[in-house]
Amino acid sequence: MDVDDRLPADLLEAARRCLAEADPERKARLTQRCAAAFRAGRLA
Repeated sequence: MDVDDRLPADLLEAARRCLAEADPERKARLTQRCAAAFRAGRLA
């Protein structure tokens, strides 16, 4: 899975994607992006 511009709108799906990512650098970037989206209210 690549970290792309499309993040899920669902918090559970975002968490699944973060946990499923095997590459450490991509996992970190994806987790940071999902955390920022959560703080901004874009994940429900």
